[in-house]
Amino acid sequence: MTYANLAAWDERQRMVSSMRVGPEAKSSLQHSRSYTGNRRWQVVSELWRLFEECHTDGWDEYGAKGVAVEAFKVGLEFVEKLPLFVDNPEVGADPDGDVSFEWFKSDDTVLTLSINSERKIAYAGAFGQERPRGIENFGSDIPSAIRVYLSKYFGNVIPLVQDQDE
Repeated sequence: MTYANLAAWDERQRMVSSMRVGPEAKSSLQHSRSYTGNRRWQVVSELWRLFEECHTDGWDEYGAKGVAVEAFKVGLEFVEKLPLFVDNPEVGADPDGDVSFEWFKSDDTVLTLSINSERKIAYAGAFGQERPRGIENFGSDIPSAIRVYLSKYFGNVIPLVQDQDE
């Protein structure tokens, strides 16, 4: 490990250890890491990697703001709230310091969310001719407007076939 990498690692360790994570987020993190019955740990791991790489200003070499600690924590909480039947999203950082999630099936089946420190979720989607967009508050659960699109277009539930004898 080079000196620069070691210095970055030390900075990350100090920054992460100084984060004030509430009991809900700590519980959420512990649950995510210990529960291997679903694939969400992959998203949580990717979100941590993203935060490590993008938490300082200028991470993109074009002046982007670093991912805000609060946006990171809200992103972790969002991942915990995703229904298990919804496919895993791609994780990204926005130049304004927000965390983004994207589900992509085809050019006309896409949903992108951007989550900020104030618990606002900006979303835009493409579903054939439908082009929903808006801003929702992220309270105790994923807003219903967003949940509908996740369930309808990005769910991995196989419908049960009803027996013809019934």
